[in-house]
Amino acid sequence: MTKLTEITLPEKIVDTNGGIRMTDEIKVAEEIVLFLLGVDDKPLNGDIHLQKELFLLSKANPKIQSLFNFKKHIFGPYSQLLADIIENPLYYDNVFSFQKNKISLTPNGVEKYQAVKREHKSQKKIQELENALYLIRSIYDKLSVNEFLLLIYATYPEYLEKSEKYDELFKNKENKKRIVSGLFSKGVVTENRAKELLKV
Repeated sequence: MTKLTEITLPEKIVDTNGGIRMTDEIKVAEEIVLFLLGVDDKPLNGDIHLQKELFLLSKANPKIQSLFNFKKHIFGPYSQLLADIIENPLYYDNVFSFQKNKISLTPNGVEKYQAVKREHKSQKKIQELENALYLIRSIYDKLSVNEFLLLIYATYPEYLEKSEKYDELFKNKENKKRIVSGLFSKGVVTENRAKELLKV
């Protein structure tokens, strides 16, 4: 299984200096979002999951981190580029669907995802990216928003600065205990990590 810390961008989108070519940045970002939504048939649970799942991917790759440029926000790490891509993609039109706070690919989006996948099929790094995104989705899709945010804030406390959820997640001890219990019962954290989270 691919470790998240080993994820790299495909060679096709990396210039000779190891950086992402400026003209390809938005297209690459849109393709990464296509892959995130395409690796699983289930819709993603809204904007917060979208932002946080790609944030976790970005922590495994400095180039992806630089591309999406996550900042502190009222609901944790936030990428304006990602928000813009979902609302108004530049390269891939009519690919994202929004229904009842769920985000998925449209039939056209599925076709584009398959086409991009075929285009890059000879690149091992695309398979690594796809595996990492599938791993992220299989772990974090099952979390509630509060479970996901508590886990993100506890792991990356620097993103608490502008949080509107801090009091609800950390100061209300009963609520925190319930959230941590949910994380443990879903197999996302170990018993030791659950105890650590309760002390935060």
